Amino acid sequence: MYRTREEVAAWMEKCPIKRHREYLLENNVATESELFEIERKADADAAEAAEFALNSPEPDPTFVMEGVFCEEEALA
Repeated sequence: MYRTREEVAAWMEKCPIKRHREYLLENNVATESELFEIERKADADAAEAAEFALNSPEPDPTFVMEGVFCEEEALA
């Protein structure tokens, strides 16, 4: 492990998601139940996307560079 437990704990306290959640609650922007529903929906969306990806066929390798930005000079 290259970080101490104390360092990890200190950074967890600075977590922007946690801090924003606390801000929303303290300033009556959202309720616990509203935030819970947002988190539940996000978890469900992520699980659905992961399941879709895992169950999808592998892409055709002939199209691997389609839609990818690349400078012509970089290929030379």
